[in-house]
Amino acid sequence: MEKHGRRQLVCALVACVLLTAGALLQIWVRTRVTEQGYLLSRLSGERQQLLRDHERLQLAAARLGSAQRIEESQALFVRRDVGLCLAYERSVRELVGFCGFLELPSSHVEPQLVYALFECFTAMGYATEMARASVQHARTRAGFRDVFASVDAVNVASRHVLAKLGFEPVASTQGTFGATFLLRLGASEGAHDQRA
Repeated sequence: MEKHGRRQLVCALVACVLLTAGALLQIWVRTRVTEQGYLLSRLSGERQQLLRDHERLQLAAARLGSAQRIEESQALFVRRDVGLCLAYERSVRELVGFCGFLELPSSHVEPQLVYALFECFTAMGYATEMARASVQHARTRAGFRDVFASVDAVNVASRHVLAKLGFEPVASTQGTFGATFLLRLGASEGAHDQRA
C-alpha cells in the first residue's frame, strides 16, 4: 500500500507540475500574442499613415501639374535658394501641404509664392504660417525686394491669407476660373498679420 501511495503522490506531483507548467505556458503565450497584437496594430497604423502620406504626395505632385514642376522647384533652389517645401503638422508629423516659390512666367517674371493645403487642414492658420515663413526666408535671399503671388478671384480664403500678410493687388488678368490677381508684397512691407 505504501508503494501505491508513493506512486499516487508522484503522479499527483507530476500532474501538478504539468498543470503549473501548462498554466505558465498559457500565460506566456497569451502575453506574447498580446504583445505581438499591439506591435502589429502599431505597424499597421504606421503603414496606413505612410500610405496616406504617399497618396497625399501624389495629390500634391498632381496639383503642381507634373514632375516637371518639382524639377523646376529644385532648379530654383539651386539658382535662388528658394523653391517648394512640404509642410508637416508638428505634433503628429502629418503632411499638411506645400509652400514656397515657383516661377510662373505667364503671370510674372519673378518667382511667386504658392501654397496648397489638404482640405482637412484648411481654416487652421497653416496657410498663413507657411506663407509667412516662406516670405521671411525669401527676404534673406538676394533678389526678393518685392514678393509676388497670383490668386484666382474665386479663391477667397487664399486672398484673405495674402491680404493678412500685406500683399496688395497690382494687376488682374483673365484666368481659367475668372479673374486672376497678381499681388505684391513690397520691400517696406513685412510678412506680418494686418488684422482688420
